[in-house]
Amino acid sequence: MLRLILLLLVILGSSQVLAQIKHSEPPFSLTLSQALEWDKDSTLAEPRNVSQVPLAERIDPATNPLTKGLDVNAKVLLAPDGMNNFGNYISPQSQFNLYNFTNWAYIDSLNWFAGTADQTVNIPARPWVEAAHKNGVKVLGTVFLGIAQWGGSADTVERMLIQDKEGRFVLAHRLLSMAKYYGFDGWLINQETDLQVVKDDKGQVVKGKVDKKRGRELAKKMQSFMRYLTKISPQEIEIHWYDSMLMDGRVRWQNTLNEKNLPMFQASPDSPATADAMFVNYWWNEEMLIQGAALAIKKGRSPYDIYFGADLWPERRAQRAFSRYKWLEYIFPAGRQARSSLALFANNINFNFAGTDQQAAYSQYKENPEDVLRFYQTEQRLFAGNNLNIAVRDSNEWSGLGAHIAARSVVKALPFISYFNTGHGRIQMSKGKKIAGKDWHDMAEQDILPTWQFAQFNNGDKRVQVRYDFSDAYEGGSSLRVDVKAFTQNSVIVPLYKTAIRLPSNATIHSFAKLNNLPENKISILLEFEGGETEQSFLRKQKASESGWHSNKLDLAKHAGKQVTRISIEIEASDNSGYFLLGGLHIE
Repeated sequence: MLRLILLLLVILGSSQVLAQIKHSEPPFSLTLSQALEWDKDSTLAEPRNVSQVPLAERIDPATNPLTKGLDVNAKVLLAPDGMNNFGNYISPQSQFNLYNFTNWAYIDSLNWFAGTADQTVNIPARPWVEAAHKNGVKVLGTVFLGIAQWGGSADTVERMLIQDKEGRFVLAHRLLSMAKYYGFDGWLINQETDLQVVKDDKGQVVKGKVDKKRGRELAKKMQSFMRYLTKISPQEIEIHWYDSMLMDGRVRWQNTLNEKNLPMFQASPDSPATADAMFVNYWWNEEMLIQGAALAIKKGRSPYDIYFGADLWPERRAQRAFSRYKWLEYIFPAGRQARSSLALFANNINFNFAGTDQQAAYSQYKENPEDVLRFYQTEQRLFAGNNLNIAVRDSNEWSGLGAHIAARSVVKALPFISYFNTGHGRIQMSKGKKIAGKDWHDMAEQDILPTWQFAQFNNGDKRVQVRYDFSDAYEGGSSLRVDVKAFTQNSVIVPLYKTAIRLPSNATIHSFAKLNNLPENKISILLEFEGGETEQSFLRKQKASESGWHSNKLDLAKHAGKQVTRISIEIEASDNSGYFLLGGLHIE
């Protein structure tokens, strides 16, 4: 209730609760000194940033009816570049066109990738942690030690590695205390400072001068710090290391797992783990991938603890979204298990890539909220492929991650309620009635959205197109819009949710829709049960509220004890063209 009140105040223009994005300041960004002093009772801690949503348990992806031929072993880490620049807020915002993400079903962890030479410790914002946790996605903060030429310093690293009288690394305990207090799930340690580099009194690099002895000593101590942090971390906490520093203290990105960076991961099968996972830099090829995965196995570790990085930013010549795609085939070879896990870096190309002479911007949504469709479709393309249909593999170059990875879902218990609220809007609705007409944004308000965004069967001529609609909603700021062209043969199926819901004897399904000019008894919510049985709940033009939303409810008592495995929309052949809105779905 308090969150709803805060959101309404923002929408109505209250300056008292409007919290602008804090790019590089507490509680999200801390200097090393602040991090070492941090305590949950200090002024550096922010109770409003404490997540109230535990990490949801996911359904085994191997039970996914769309899993055939898809990998269920590889993990995917998502690292939008510069989360501090567009995600550092606690209170709801009065702006619609802030960064958003919805395809959680293909992600296992979200890294709050941020930091500068001064802002060493970067803490995720609560709204994003809560949105991720609803979908079973872990969230990792970042410890960033900057490149020497850009302000990074061996002195900073040395201060980071201080130990108390008992030999305990002080920062290690601070990092775990922060994660526990705020309710997120671990850390990426991104140590990119060359520890051999010497600087003068003004902090400038002294060219031609290095301190190899200090570099080796600090690197060895950094390894000890990582082993200590990994060892004392609770089982649910993940500690990741970025492929950068070597054991002589130099920064040399290896772009694979090899003998040079192995000590920062797992020196030998009998030695303690230095990290739970490694984020590998981007300049790798198929041979490097195979060799790195093989070395992990040789050292007694899973190849899925190695996340090979994919830099999607168009101006950087690494993986480059959509125009380069062989790297995806290297990780996911046809007919075989994935070779490693994957770290997607700079997927926020749909938000703040402004375009170049060679590549136009994917959307102008950041500057123009009216361009929201292209913003969403660019993210959809990343996962669904060029054809924007996860159900049909796109053979035209970019096939999308969804063609290789099985989607994950958390929909396994009742009640299940979704209003297809993406966490922002141009309006605010409650039970079909407009309560405010201004822009807002709050990722904490995002519902559990469709597992597949979007899939369509029997839709070869694109008779049906699915997207989010921000002009109308039943609850929140968005609904699901389905555009339909007249067709005469075969029903189109739009899978929405992978589920594992065991129905009690009193279960019901309740939907809220606007059919507009489309006929009733041609569109239904389709429940698929274990064993292949189905049940349809038709969207009818009855019991319409004053706002025009039709309420349809179906008793599921005859299916008591059965398990619902998928929720879809079925659209039967009709002479009518138009669109309908699905504003809410309850199974209780």
